[in-house]
Order: sequence, then C-alpha cells, then structure tokens
Amino acid sequence: MTVKDIKNLFDRIKKHYNMFGYDDGKIAEWYKFLKDYDPKAINDSFDKYILDIHDNPPMVTSLTRGLKKIDEIEEEKLYYIVCPYCKARVLVGNSNWNDYEIHHRKCSKIDFIDRQSKEIRGEGIDKEHYRAMSDDELNERYHKIMENWIDTHPDIAVRPGDNVKDKMNNLFQKQ
Repeated sequence: MTVKDIKNLFDRIKKHYNMFGYDDGKIAEWYKFLKDYDPKAINDSFDKYILDIHDNPPMVTSLTRGLKKIDEIEEEKLYYIVCPYCKARVLVGNSNWNDYEIHHRKCSKIDFIDRQSKEIRGEGIDKEHYRAMSDDELNERYHKIMENWIDTHPDIAVRPGDNVKDKMNNLFQKQ
C-alpha cells in the first residue's frame, strides 16, 4: 500500500466511524505496517470488518489478519515441475523457466545417451556420472553419439542440406 492508499482507507473508515481521526503521524505509523500488503486485499478486509458489526474502528491487525504480504504471494507463484527423465522436482515460476530448460535439456541428452548405450552395448550408463559432468564434456559425448546415430540411421536422420520433406515422405511411405 502507498501513503495515498492509506489516506483513502482512512477516509473510508471515517465514513463508518465518526470518532475516527487521523493525522500525518497516524498515516506514517499505519504505512509502516501496511506497506507490504495489497491495497485491494486490505480494502476487502475492511469490507468484511464492517459487515461483522464492530463498535470501534479497525486496528492494523484487524485488517491484516489472515492476509499474506505481496512478496509472500509472489513466492507462491513459484512451483515445481517434475522432470520426465530424472523425476527431480525443478523449481519454476516467475523467472526460473530458464533453469528448467537447462535441466531438461541436460536430462534429455543423458536419456538419449543411455538409450543408445542400451541399443549398442546392451546396457545403460551410470546417469549420475553423466549428471556430474561439465556441460562441455556432456555435449562432446552427446555429439559423438549423435553422429553415430545419424550414420546408422540414414533413412530418418536429417543432415544439413537434406530435403526434409522428401525424407519425411519416404519415411511414411515405408510404413
């Protein structure tokens, strides 16, 4: 809430409670406690206070009881997404989508390496070992395996300069 919001609130309180008075000192004191709250939430709280029939004007605690501060509300906008590959809970929300994208990309590469290892060697990889690798080291291994996959799947692999439309038509005609 701003100082202006507090003054507007005080004007509303005054309309319902004639004995309610205020000055700059009272405005400053209430501002200290209400500055972190949403003005609409405080005004809604005052509406409820009026409907509960009180003989005296509200105190700060009467209006903030049960309300969350703006930063607490923003925090609640954060949530977790479970990575489909490693089942880890990754925090996302306001500005954390990039973290999830990075995590997802890394897990996707590790999953691809694991599937290729099972296909070629008959056994999977130590995924924790790959998760501990630097991005550069993981990318290097991923690209080597991807090159091998492209070489062994010429009918569906797309290389720069390939006509993707023709490849897709050929692929679906074979099925």
